[in-house]
Amino acid sequence: PPRDITGTANITPWIVLKLNAAPTTIPAGTGTANVQIAMNDGSSNNAIDLTTVNLTTTLGSIGTPGFASTVRTTSAGAASATFYAGTVAGTSVITATSIDRGITTTLITITGAAPSLVNLAAVPNVLDADGVSTSTITATVTDAYLNLIDGKTITFTTNGLLGFEVSAAEIDG
Repeated sequence: PPRDITGTANITPWIVLKLNAAPTTIPAGTGTANVQIAMNDGSSNNAIDLTTVNLTTTLGSIGTPGFASTVRTTSAGAASATFYAGTVAGTSVITATSIDRGITTTLITITGAAPSLVNLAAVPNVLDADGVSTSTITATVTDAYLNLIDGKTITFTTNGLLGFEVSAAEIDG
């Protein structure tokens, strides 16, 4: 039969794993962000020192340039790592995992670097000299890593000849 038991129970609150990055938007190539890890319980008590946290990233590098993962250990409930943008623009998902302590993510947006290249395409690229034929010219602006740069204004000038040039310095922005 059931029995009543009396006494004191010591309950250890669940440890919460938190992840934060600053800044959250960085340029391709040279951008870096500081990734902060915090581990504490519901009463704000820090996780024990030397708790292992695994960090991975879907884009760029974490901990060491060229590496998509790193391992950190906590001290006073905290740890950190440097995130390196790499050359590909996009959104990086950084995941922190600690055995029996949870999993969490944060995002860092890697933007294109400064405009560097302008590629022009004319369709059609040959016209009849009849005074009425037209061609559509499309400009594609990229950074030095070939990431597309959107939202920039390009100014074309011509001296009446069919050929013209535009440089990255003439791009607004």
